[in-house]
Amino acid sequence: MTRPRLRGLVAVWFALVAAAGIAGAVAGAAHGYAGLAASLLCVPAGFVTVWGTGRLARRTKFAGLIGMAAGMVLRTVVAVGGGAVLFFAVPAFREMTYGFWAWVVAAYLATLAAETAILARFFWVGSAVGRE
Repeated sequence: MTRPRLRGLVAVWFALVAAAGIAGAVAGAAHGYAGLAASLLCVPAGFVTVWGTGRLARRTKFAGLIGMAAGMVLRTVVAVGGGAVLFFAVPAFREMTYGFWAWVVAAYLATLAAETAILARFFWVGSAVGRE
């Protein structure tokens, strides 16, 4: 059985960092740091989700579904919980309330889309889920 390819998540991370750099140059350093923080909150959780789901899917297709659900919970807790911690810990993020949370939501949705595409392809190509 093939393993899920993580190139999509790497591309999302590069795109988020590039967008954060552009926003930092145009709108101010706080926006750049907010974009970088959002990408560092969401992308590693996406890697863990794809990796864990791929490992679990080798057993049965239902274990893969459990991995996807657990990954969704992990990504949500890390993005919202970590975002809240950063929001209250960094005064610059509190000053740009909506801007910071817009970065977190954008990074969350970009990571979710990449994960969905990667795992859909993984399950489509590996239609013999649960068989070695």
